[in-house]
Amino acid sequence: MDEIFSMRNDLGMEVICSSVGAGLADVSVPDRDGKTESVLVRPEHFYQYFRAGEMFGKPCGRTAGRISPIRVKAGKESFTIVSDDPNVALHGGKDGISFQTFSCAKKEDETSKYLVFKYVSPDGESGYPGTMEFVITYELCKKENVLRIHHEAMSDKDTLCNLTCHAYFNLSGNAARKITDEELYLNADRVGVLSDDMIARKIMKVDEAFSFLKPHRIGDHIEDPEVQRVAHGYNHPYLLTKADSSAVQARLYDEKSGRELEIRTSYEACVVYSANWPAGFLIQNHLELGKYDAICLEMQHYPNSVHSDYIADKKDVLKARQKYDEFIEYTFKIR
Repeated sequence: MDEIFSMRNDLGMEVICSSVGAGLADVSVPDRDGKTESVLVRPEHFYQYFRAGEMFGKPCGRTAGRISPIRVKAGKESFTIVSDDPNVALHGGKDGISFQTFSCAKKEDETSKYLVFKYVSPDGESGYPGTMEFVITYELCKKENVLRIHHEAMSDKDTLCNLTCHAYFNLSGNAARKITDEELYLNADRVGVLSDDMIARKIMKVDEAFSFLKPHRIGDHIEDPEVQRVAHGYNHPYLLTKADSSAVQARLYDEKSGRELEIRTSYEACVVYSANWPAGFLIQNHLELGKYDAICLEMQHYPNSVHSDYIADKKDVLKARQKYDEFIEYTFKIR
């Protein structure tokens, strides 16, 4: 059954999640004047969210990002990901976990509220080997505007697994403004170079157009020819300079509202996507989703590592009975 679940903390922060795909459907936090508004971009109606191909807030499994070729070898077994594209599988391929219905249990303790989503993916679903159990937990702190997402999974066969949170952020509140004026810091010194099929088959040190090591407006270099080539904006995988789960790996700031978002994670990569393609439906501000209306900061293992010669540690390959255990933490502040 397609359902929406919500939880609210003592400061008025509200988190809404979906049983379909165990997705993060909406987040509302106050601005510097105390006005609470949505800081995600999503379809106007939640029933559109459930099946939207844009993956709003979804974990995008079993593998986030693009996999090419779709014939994969994990351990001793080779398999083909089911995809509408014969060359590329996007966000898990056709009928990935983003479109499956999870069970949900609500929990609470002295410090936090929890939504715990579970789903068992059968052996061969979307072409992936192994019966695989997913547990995705959303933890909302009661006394701080902190949301932590905990990704857990285990398979009985060698397979692929790479989860994320494909949330579309816009800190202006109800998508009042484009994200080009929002300031981004990203602790990443290397970025994937996209081929014409939007697969990164090599990596380079970030140059001025791609670097966010020194915080600056997202729009400062977004029209640069190399940024616009192929992806028409940012849609690039970055390797974090240092994988440190206690460090702030990304920071997004909207000067007009005063809202600031800090992201910590156990993952070593981040795909930055600046919502480069308009979609044919309305979002929650009753306007049509347009170019640069949001920014996705998708913390994950480096996408397509299994096929990337320049990535030595294939963290998207999950061995049988090995536990997948990663987190993404969002801290909302006022500046």
